[in-house]
Amino acid sequence: MKLNPSKTESIVLATRQKHQIAPMSLSLSVNSAPIKQVTEHRLLGVTVDNQLKWQAHIDNVCKSVSRNLFMLSKLRYITEQDTRKVFFNAQIMSHIDYASTVWDGSGEVHLKRLNSLYRRAAKLILPNPYLSTEHKLRELKILPLAQHLKFNKGILMHKVWTSSVPSYLSNLFTQQKSRSRLDFCIPRPRIDLYKTSLSYSGSHLWNSLPNHVKICPSLSCFKKNLFRYLFQLQKPP
Repeated sequence: MKLNPSKTESIVLATRQKHQIAPMSLSLSVNSAPIKQVTEHRLLGVTVDNQLKWQAHIDNVCKSVSRNLFMLSKLRYITEQDTRKVFFNAQIMSHIDYASTVWDGSGEVHLKRLNSLYRRAAKLILPNPYLSTEHKLRELKILPLAQHLKFNKGILMHKVWTSSVPSYLSNLFTQQKSRSRLDFCIPRPRIDLYKTSLSYSGSHLWNSLPNHVKICPSLSCFKKNLFRYLFQLQKPP
């Protein structure tokens, strides 16, 4: 495949500290045509920034969710609760779930706005002024955002454990050799940023799950057990 310089961009991925020390310029070119260097780039629907903060991507997700929340606010007057929940799963959760295992390690400050929109959706599905948002989430059997992101990552980790993913993903993990425990070896991070990576956070999440959740004959069984386990972790409203 030949590169088209006008449609090609370059980006330097590094920690915030390294970017602050000195600007890093690549100065790349193809057939004497310069390649534009950017601080963020959209790739397969995910906006990658040069510090892996994921703020730009989460901002884009928030915009999509906000548009659909406006539609949901109109639908609450003409539809039933079950219909509104179907709309929520199809038009809102689809944006949140897409590649969430990549960006869910973003800082809490970036996820705060998305969490607010997520909670607003629950209020629109179940517009009862006498119930708290936590109560509404439980009534609707919807996990809080933080738990839902763990649910998504847990599903991926089950696929890794059962060798149902491509080798470029399975090679990121090493299973512990033990009959009594179903764990991954957790790599030692040199910097805190590495803790947000899939190889670290995924292994850490999987190891934190009880064995009765991990041991499942099928993915559908695992999803049910994982959802039930995370749902029980919610504090009573």
